[in-house]
Amino acid sequence: MTILLLCEYYRVDGASVIERELRIVGGQAAKIAQFPHAAALVLRLATPRNHAAHCLEDILNLDVLAGLIDITQNPQYRQRVELRDIRQHPEYDNDSLLNDIALIHLIRRIPFNRLMQKIALPSRSLINNRFTGSLGTIIGWGQTSNVPRQISETLRFVRLPVAPDQLCINIYNTGFRYFNPSNICISGARGSTCNGDSGSSMQQTINGEVTIIGIVSFGRTSCESGDPVAMTRVTSYLDWIAANSNVILT
Repeated sequence: MTILLLCEYYRVDGASVIERELRIVGGQAAKIAQFPHAAALVLRLATPRNHAAHCLEDILNLDVLAGLIDITQNPQYRQRVELRDIRQHPEYDNDSLLNDIALIHLIRRIPFNRLMQKIALPSRSLINNRFTGSLGTIIGWGQTSNVPRQISETLRFVRLPVAPDQLCINIYNTGFRYFNPSNICISGARGSTCNGDSGSSMQQTINGEVTIIGIVSFGRTSCESGDPVAMTRVTSYLDWIAANSNVILT
């Protein structure tokens, strides 16, 4: 079984939930089964580190948690599955965050039910779609403000519009991280991500299916600045995903 990778971590019941830099600000608490495709990576034996490359070093200590929205609870219906391996994009750059995407392979399949479901990939027909002006939903666990380590125990979500690329280019293309055509620009005027949401999905319902169009990548240090967030554009990596998984593209 293959799922997209989210990365970085904080401690939960002796483990550490893996995240990286961004968390939901100005969002709402999710309800049970509202986002059945959401999952968390947990590090069984961890010293917290701060970037995606370290996730690969700890592969033998990673599990996936699915079927829950409160990370402090241990419901009997949740699934905890070990990872078999992680496949990082071969041209990923940890400084610029170019090609910020990876796949994880599990040792067994997660049984699907109303609490655990797969999310659809966009079709090839959407490769040239910039999604500008459309609304999407971003989900994540973690900080709801700039207060350090004030994480949300419950999965949260926020609906935000896709902004014109130029908005992110104007803000981010002045340093070592820069916005490029394989990113999606998300407006932060009505809410945002914050520390811990990196790797979380932005989803839209397309042709009746919940579809992942973006993966949270990077943003400003301040979670409440109102600045836009850069996401990895999933349509830019459809061929790579298919070549490294059992996914059949449409």
